Parts: sequence; C-alpha cells; structure tokens
Amino acid sequence: MPGLVPGSHDLRAGKHDVDGRDKPGHDECAEHGATTMTRNNILYLIIGALVVGTAVLGYQFYQERQKPGLSISIGGKEGLKIEGK
Repeated sequence: MPGLVPGSHDLRAGKHDVDGRDKPGHDECAEHGATTMTRNNILYLIIGALVVGTAVLGYQFYQERQKPGLSISIGGKEGLKIEGK
C-alpha cells in the first residue's frame, strides 16, 4: 500500500538499516564528490583558457598576414617612401 513518505517499513523482523532516499548510501562519498567536481572545474577552466589563448594568437597571426607586402607613400615630409614587409 503506498504511503505519504516513500521508503521501506518492516517493523516485524527487528532492526534493519533502511534508507528510503532517492539515492541511498551517498553519505560516505559526499566530500569525495565535491573534491572531484572542483578538480573537474579547474580542468575545464584551464582547457577554456588554452582555447581562448589559441584563438587570440590565431587571430593576431591572421591580422599580421593580411598586412600589405609593399607600401608606397607619395608626399609628406619624406617625399617618396617605399616599404617592404
């Protein structure tokens, strides 16, 4: 017969170790799970930083390659000015 509180209730057979929670038996590893999650978060942070750094360096390299190879300026104080890459 279903009750208001889920769990197993058997009072006839004596004392039993009954855990009626959704995920029973997770009391012992609560600290271990928190430590593992912190390590995973740090790992994700490092990987994210490496991805962002790689993207920034790639964009800078792309911008450097887009500069013209030969620049010719006419006028100004120097007169005719030719610059190569």
